Amino acid sequence: MLPLPRWENSQPVLHTVRGTGNWIGAASALIQDGAIYLAYRERHPVDQGRGNRAYVCRSPLDDGIKFDLVCDIDKSDMDAQSLERPALDVTPEGDWDLYLSCATFNSKHWRIDKLRASRPEDFSATTRKTVFPGSAEFGIKDPVLVRDQDLKVWATLHPLTEGDDNADKMISVDACSGNVVMEPEPGTWYSRGTRITAILGEYAYFDGRASAVQNFEERTGLARWNGSRYVPEAGPASSPFGGGALRYVSAIKLPDGDVRLYYESATKYGSHELRTELLTRP
Repeated sequence: MLPLPRWENSQPVLHTVRGTGNWIGAASALIQDGAIYLAYRERHPVDQGRGNRAYVCRSPLDDGIKFDLVCDIDKSDMDAQSLERPALDVTPEGDWDLYLSCATFNSKHWRIDKLRASRPEDFSATTRKTVFPGSAEFGIKDPVLVRDQDLKVWATLHPLTEGDDNADKMISVDACSGNVVMEPEPGTWYSRGTRITAILGEYAYFDGRASAVQNFEERTGLARWNGSRYVPEAGPASSPFGGGALRYVSAIKLPDGDVRLYYESATKYGSHELRTELLTRP
């Protein structure tokens, strides 16, 4: 079984401005061409624009801590009020895709758009295409991409029919089929919502919250595929600071068999930072 993240074994990768509502993270990692590529968003308080930009950066495969910026995308170019978790894919034909979670103006609705380029340096909002639009009943965001021969896309649904106060609830689905693959359970630490954030083999890391108060301060659990759904087996893992947020885990398997995690973590300054943790082989 995969281990849960342990904050004390992690180290910082990216910081943002101190203060509540300033977050950097919601990252997705991808190994390609001897490098680790990381797509992430930077968010600020509501009165400063929320998720203003998404970025793609690159680090040598044997590093994974120091990154160089490759490109950035502004929310205004995406016709979005805010941006959330991005995700990267390379197609069998060699094209690069950047999936972006985009908030609809003046609503709780989210959609997922895709940008395509021949290389990550060339990502541009001019190529944007909505691939998962959501609906009047639900918003969809936070894609997790798993490429075998075909591409699988897990995503998080938020209900839009129970009033704005309940739009923070979340379940995880197969975005292509709409099938539910993980949902909350009453009386648990994830009774308000479950969001799959990373897949490694039969295991998945997921975010959970027990109440609306814990929105933005989710903690991480581990689940296992039972043939039709992911069943929680361990958790939660949390940060020792703030509201305990340790969320949006992304996991990549390195060539030597080690696993590197990236996750967004609460800090003692009220902000969230991006951290990494190396899980070495036994």
